[in-house]
Amino acid sequence: TAMLWAATENSAREDLHPADEIRAYYRMLTEGSATVAQIALAFAVTEAHVRRRVRLGALPAPVIDALKAGKITIGHAQAMTIGQDESLILTALEKVTTSYGVSEYDVRAIVSPARISDSDRRLKFVGRDVYDAAGGKSTVDLFENNAVLHSPDVLDRVFAEKLDEEAEKALSAGWKWAKALPDSDMNHAAYGGYGGLY
Repeated sequence: TAMLWAATENSAREDLHPADEIRAYYRMLTEGSATVAQIALAFAVTEAHVRRRVRLGALPAPVIDALKAGKITIGHAQAMTIGQDESLILTALEKVTTSYGVSEYDVRAIVSPARISDSDRRLKFVGRDVYDAAGGKSTVDLFENNAVLHSPDVLDRVFAEKLDEEAEKALSAGWKWAKALPDSDMNHAAYGGYGGLY
């Protein structure tokens, strides 16, 4: 309670820098001295805001230091939260601080090179529950309001399995021949030798 009062009193006199706010919320939550709801109430912010700041607090310390120093934007830091590998996050940090014009999209590509969007056609075909049940890993991106999937090998496997199941269904329905292909578009050259049945 004293920690909450002290932090709130300081922020009432002067707005906290986002980096200081991130560290304060993260410390209060991880040290077990406050809940998300208590922090939100004490600072007069939403619980969603506290959760986002706490997610940022889990980033490596150099990222928060760079944010405090103005070397990266809050958007860059938010993009780094989808990363699973600290070395990739630090690589992204170095890229942002040493290069010009590195976007948040670029940062996401660096920290999660094998990421899969939750709008991916393969995922829509098999279903998120199948992906999860097969051991697929994912991260909720609190700043983009979507999920980022990190197991392309798992998705490819369950996608191929479901395609084979659909081919089997076609054969069971009476078709003489059926072959499933993973391509997103019709490969007209591959079907050039076949006739059409209208």
